[in-house]
Amino acid sequence: MGNVRTWLDEPMPNQPSQRLVLNAVKRYTQSMFNRLSNTGKAWDIGETTLYVNQGQGEYQLNVDTSFGKPLRVTSQFPGQPGHIPRDVDFFEISNLNFNWEMPDNGASYMYAPDGSNCTAMRIAFLRKEGIADNVYVRVSPIPQASAEYAVMYSIGNWIDDAALTDTPVLTEHHQLFEVKAALSLLPSTRWWDDENENRIKRKELAQSLVNDRAEFEPDFDRYIGSMRQDQMRTRAPYGYLD
Repeated sequence: MGNVRTWLDEPMPNQPSQRLVLNAVKRYTQSMFNRLSNTGKAWDIGETTLYVNQGQGEYQLNVDTSFGKPLRVTSQFPGQPGHIPRDVDFFEISNLNFNWEMPDNGASYMYAPDGSNCTAMRIAFLRKEGIADNVYVRVSPIPQASAEYAVMYSIGNWIDDAALTDTPVLTEHHQLFEVKAALSLLPSTRWWDDENENRIKRKELAQSLVNDRAEFEPDFDRYIGSMRQDQMRTRAPYGYLD
């Protein structure tokens, strides 16, 4: 937060207040997190374990408000080195039973080659009651034995659980959200008791900060662009793509 006051050319004490500076920094830090989370690149992740039991199809996931988007669900079989992790496909909750021709207890007839009880074929994520950490999953078919699945997810709301001593990731881009925070704080910033002088200073500093933002934003945009990895595809004869 001290850097933001430096970008503001060292205003009077508490003009803006520490609370306003903190809120501005939080807003723009979270905005950067949101942009990165929408790149399709799992750059900041969390993991938890889903434990399923016989005859139960819905479970509350053990996560907090930082849960963003599910990325991957894989089977686990602790203590069995021969286990082959298997991905479980995601479905929208409204489509979980679409084109599904097995009974609810269809897992009773399934057999995993590695001997595990991981029979899930489909999984849906949902939230309930508008509460951030009320994340639930529904598993199909309904498990008929205890099993475990690893759930990987992107970090969504980083700010709410951050402490003042925490440093956000991507330290090389901190100047971008510092400058954005400084711009948003200009109306609350004062250097002198003379308001006419303050207005002149805000106008001059706004132009300088806009120029700084224009310098830093392309670097962040290029960083996001370079996070996307080209993927190989096989080619059929005569140049047609599969």
